[in-house]
Amino acid sequence: MFRSVFFSVAALAVMSYAASHYLAGRFNAQQLRQMSLESAPAAPEPQPQSSGGYGEIQLAPDASGNYLTDVDVDGHLIRVIVDTGATYFSLTNEDANAIGINPAPTEYRYRTMTANGVGVAAKVNIPRLRLQQMEIYDVEAFVMPPGALHTSLLGMSALSHLAKVEISGGRLVLRQ
Repeated sequence: MFRSVFFSVAALAVMSYAASHYLAGRFNAQQLRQMSLESAPAAPEPQPQSSGGYGEIQLAPDASGNYLTDVDVDGHLIRVIVDTGATYFSLTNEDANAIGINPAPTEYRYRTMTANGVGVAAKVNIPRLRLQQMEIYDVEAFVMPPGALHTSLLGMSALSHLAKVEISGGRLVLRQ
């Protein structure tokens, strides 16, 4: 039984990963943002509010094909996977606690669909995050319950603030 569940979750994770990278190579940031918003609950249209720190970042994939980088939130570096298939910037519970975000159990009321299946999350706002030289303001984020996520995901709620998100020459290009 455990093996069946494990292989099902692993297959779903691989398909999600492959789909996100396929989409990232075929669509620009605005198109991906629109697709993400169509499947997300209705919310006010976020306005890109970026100032200073303009530039471009190019990330090479790691050995497993993930694009990893560090994001600075309130002086704390958080290791993230840049995931164009994720609607929100999703924080592990441990990363959220490290930056002083500690949702109460009653705040985990937003339903999520992840590679691991259906879950819940607490919705928070990150006033400012820094991605190398780029600053992104007013980012909606989810905090996942303990053990629900192994690495934080930098999803479209943050990436949509950028002018460009694309795969070029095998590298993930982020431009503000």
